[in-house]
Amino acid sequence: MDLVVLNELLCSPFYQVRDSTGKDSKGVPIVKAGQLVWAHVVYPTARPQMLELVSLDKTDGAKSTFKIADYTAGSNPEFPVAELGLEDDEKFYILKGKRRQCIVLQTIRTRFAQPNSPEQYVWLVPRFRFKNRHTIDFQVKTAAFDIPSLFFTPPHADGFDRSGAVRFELAQSVPNTAVEPMFGNGLTQKFLSPESWAILQFQLYFYCSGGKVLDEGLLGTIRAYREIVLEEYAKYRAQSSG
Repeated sequence: MDLVVLNELLCSPFYQVRDSTGKDSKGVPIVKAGQLVWAHVVYPTARPQMLELVSLDKTDGAKSTFKIADYTAGSNPEFPVAELGLEDDEKFYILKGKRRQCIVLQTIRTRFAQPNSPEQYVWLVPRFRFKNRHTIDFQVKTAAFDIPSLFFTPPHADGFDRSGAVRFELAQSVPNTAVEPMFGNGLTQKFLSPESWAILQFQLYFYCSGGKVLDEGLLGTIRAYREIVLEEYAKYRAQSSG
């Protein structure tokens, strides 16, 4: 059963390459909504962990010593450590992370925290490849857009290298300095096509709103496509068991 071929019934092309978006005045690559990028993303641990201050070197913060500890409210005095760039009750948290393929949802240049020095962030959603632990049933439901928290991403030379999905629950903002464009041939850069970008926005809104529909026409198209995928899967299972 070829989920990639079936996906072309819904959206073809799924990806497109465009001319480079260039760099800003500081030499940082400019990225845009719908663009495929590499980014340093993190995901939360089951229990919050932090760097617990053991000793503070006020002359050289880099020489201060810490230990990794589970967070326990009130277990340690809450005080700012200006030498380490920490304010009020801020802490250094320990999180797992990885340089991962992502899709840009939006970018922002904000003065909220630093009125005289704008911060630039990229809001993106990380992508995960299908692995052996992902059953064919799970992959089919994902490809049929039957799981609201996931957006199927087929493999293609102009897009990602292997089948997988982005996980909306792990969408996050990262500094623009932690993001790199994914390149096609030459200096071209990779993007979702306008059609697949519309489907991503539909799926994201459906997930965030708890099931509200952004576009009734697109809903009908996705449902018809889903029926085709599930029918083909039913035939595949019947042939496999026979």
